[in-house]
Amino acid sequence: LRKLLNQTLSVTLLKLKARTRTPGITLLP
Repeated sequence: LRKLLNQTLSVTLLKLKARTRTPGITLLP
């Protein structure tokens, strides 16, 4: 289950990076 969660999180991060493409932006909780 954890492996699936990590994979989903990685994909989400990649999508966010692709969307923003701005090196100065960091998303923090």
